[in-house]
Amino acid sequence: MDKELFIETENKVRRYYQKDKVINSLNNKINLLDKQIKAIDDDLKSCNINIEPGIKPISYEERVQSSGDGSSYAEKEAMRLTEYMIKRKCAKEMEKQKILEQIDQIELDCSYIKDAIEPIKGVFKELLKMKYEKGMGEMQIGNTMNWSQSEINKKKRRLIQLIANWDQWNKVS
Repeated sequence: MDKELFIETENKVRRYYQKDKVINSLNNKINLLDKQIKAIDDDLKSCNINIEPGIKPISYEERVQSSGDGSSYAEKEAMRLTEYMIKRKCAKEMEKQKILEQIDQIELDCSYIKDAIEPIKGVFKELLKMKYEKGMGEMQIGNTMNWSQSEINKKKRRLIQLIANWDQWNKVS
């Protein structure tokens, strides 16, 4: 097994065991985006905009307010702020869709790894959980399972090779 395939497969296994944490984090982001989108929506519905007056020095000359299109400063400013809020809302909705797509991709990737890991039983499955779910080092695993570091590395390499072979077989079909 080449080094690149080993690292890629090992990362997939690690992501499989960390899937729930990552998906929970992404769901929290979605909830926050939903709240922000709702707040922008409420502001748009209630016309909650704050127009700052154009700061100009006071002059005592005769003033005539006119524009080429017939709209006042307040109308233009209200339109500008409304368009800005709509753009913000659209950007947040796009971000939410990207996160949903990311969750879908994680679940799809993990389904292949789940199929490869499911047949593994006993101490070998426990080895995978200790290494990739709990993040334990080889010394800790060795102390827990009474194995030497070389035994752990051999078994880990063998398990990753089995999973990689399963994944390669899935890519062909």
